[in-house]
Amino acid sequence: MNADYTKQTPNLIDGSNKRSLAIILAYVIVFFLAGTFVAYLVLLLYALINHVDPKALYDSEGNLAGDAQLFVGSMTNFSVYLVGLVIILLLAKPYLLQDLESSRNNTKKFFVFIGQGILIYYVGNVIGNILTELLGITGDSENQKTIVALLQSKYVAIVLLTTVILAPLIEEIVFRKAFFDLLSKKTKMNSITIIVVSGISFAMIHFVMAILDILLSEQGLGALLSELIYIVPYFISGLVLGYIYEKSERNILVPITIHMLNNILSAILILFFPNLGM
Repeated sequence: MNADYTKQTPNLIDGSNKRSLAIILAYVIVFFLAGTFVAYLVLLLYALINHVDPKALYDSEGNLAGDAQLFVGSMTNFSVYLVGLVIILLLAKPYLLQDLESSRNNTKKFFVFIGQGILIYYVGNVIGNILTELLGITGDSENQKTIVALLQSKYVAIVLLTTVILAPLIEEIVFRKAFFDLLSKKTKMNSITIIVVSGISFAMIHFVMAILDILLSEQGLGALLSELIYIVPYFISGLVLGYIYEKSERNILVPITIHMLNNILSAILILFFPNLGM
């Protein structure tokens, strides 16, 4: 792995630091500030379609239940990811064009990176599975349970589009391309440190809402720790994707492709082989 990548490869994109920061800020704003508003609009839409009072869609504990929960979850995720993708693609266009040109100029090298990346990713998965067993991690996180429930619902088509296409595109551009570019130029971190920071951020982002729910519902420290332990598999996945990105000479199309392939395989397992798990 090349710890001095940015010194050896000149950056061809003007204002890349500001662009990378804008990508990260756009992600935070769209997914965490606008996301709540979008969820409320989707809830109102569901109530309007079904001619019911929105308040009637909540159970005694104040949670959405049944089909309303599945509709709001799937449509909110899709809407937020779609809006987020449009904004982030506009911001990341120079990065993507540069990496696309690099891939076209050396197609063989690109597919070698893909092959190596797939091998590295699944070796990482094996190591991750061994580690989770050693740590005694069983069952699924709340995030994973939600994904499984949505994939097994009648809204599966929209969920597949979100998880297989939109999510990998956005997450790799944000947590690999933008994070690596910004930290490489604004800090003294080497590649290994950046991979770790990116991996932690990637893992935490999948648990923000679950953690907030636990804190707001005052379930206690035990519930919080029980959920946080599930961060380990996501952290390992983030580390591996970061390493693949670095190994591929920071061509963002490589981890995007591998992330998509992994999510496709995971979806197939959930839909057709549910007893095997992910």
